[in-house]
Amino acid sequence: MHNLLIPLLLFHSVLSFALGYVEAVGNAKANGQAREIADRDASSFNCKRDRAKHYGAGGNLVNESQ
Repeated sequence: MHNLLIPLLLFHSVLSFALGYVEAVGNAKANGQAREIADRDASSFNCKRDRAKHYGAGGNLVNESQ
């Protein structure tokens, strides 16, 4: 079974970076959670230093993405 994730993308110039991923399977609030996480974290995300994070169905951080 594959998990459906909603990517949170940060656009900089002509490049884009994954800020994180939100679990979408069985999560009716996934789009709202993705927006909230992006609004909260995008301004401090450093594309050269930071790694995407994986958030579970409740919007809680599960782990750092590989």
